[in-house]
Amino acid sequence: KIGNFYYINDIYLNFIDTLLARADFSYVAEDFEKEIKKLIEIKEEYKINKSSVLRDLIFSFLNKIYQGMKNRDKRVLALIEKLEGDEISELEFLIKEAKRILEDVSEVMQRNEQIVNVFSSFLEYPEFREFIKDVMIDIIHLNQNIDSYLRRLREFITQTEKKRRFN
Repeated sequence: KIGNFYYINDIYLNFIDTLLARADFSYVAEDFEKEIKKLIEIKEEYKINKSSVLRDLIFSFLNKIYQGMKNRDKRVLALIEKLEGDEISELEFLIKEAKRILEDVSEVMQRNEQIVNVFSSFLEYPEFREFIKDVMIDIIHLNQNIDSYLRRLREFITQTEKKRRFN
């Protein structure tokens, strides 16, 4: 509570938005840069000292990144669907937002390549191999989704620009 107003925690709002597949135009796709950097650091330490604490920490980071990618996929899809279904906003605003989202999703695709490489590097460890194999199947599917989102956004921008010129 601040003054006479109540504010809901952002983490809770993100959780609910993900569950309900809601999105707002202020969403910026996460790239997991800090998590990947930390995971690489822990992996280097794990090479030297194969402690159970480090192993559990690696599993935690792998799962956090993987779950974050799944949630990001749902939120980006919801955002695209909101753009496509918006008939109230001005066309210029929709084009501008679609281009911004296109840029974000393009960056996500590049970051996903790095995530795949980092995750693949854990296949050399038997204790992580089964988890990585299971996760990589979903990550490949998520990457295919991102590719289709890029196509949808490009088509949306093209159609909206044509609609603007027609009006």
